[in-house]
Amino acid sequence: MDARTRDLRLDSSRLESLLESARILGSSLDLQEQLNHLTRTVMGRLLVTRALVALRDGDGWRAAAVRGLREIREGDPVDPEQLESLGLTLRIPIGEGAREAGFLALPPPRRPGWDSDSSEREFLEALLSLASATIENALAHEEIVAANRELARK
Repeated sequence: MDARTRDLRLDSSRLESLLESARILGSSLDLQEQLNHLTRTVMGRLLVTRALVALRDGDGWRAAAVRGLREIREGDPVDPEQLESLGLTLRIPIGEGAREAGFLALPPPRRPGWDSDSSEREFLEALLSLASATIENALAHEEIVAANRELARK
């Protein structure tokens, strides 16, 4: 198999993975289910054993999904400097600018060619862009459910 054929097959694999993720992320308003899918997908593709998804919490960040770390639990406040000290040196935003819902923090990927393969980075950014919209929907849904409970309680 020549390099061009291999690259096309990998592109097909990435597209299939994005479509499957879009289907899974878009089919649920359960935030934890979405974050679990996101972390499993990223960890598997990049061959890492630790990952953290932090979501905006006021002016700071809170751990929403944690895999392979003992020092931080879900719900803990997150300090980006602390993540650096734990070896989570790759930080990729979930969303852009004012709409940044959070970020994904990882150790350096073990996937061969990560540094030289910009298409894998593009895949990851596309996946996080998809996740951004579904995470915002899930967070809005949680707020509505909480407001309805409060109204029902009154």
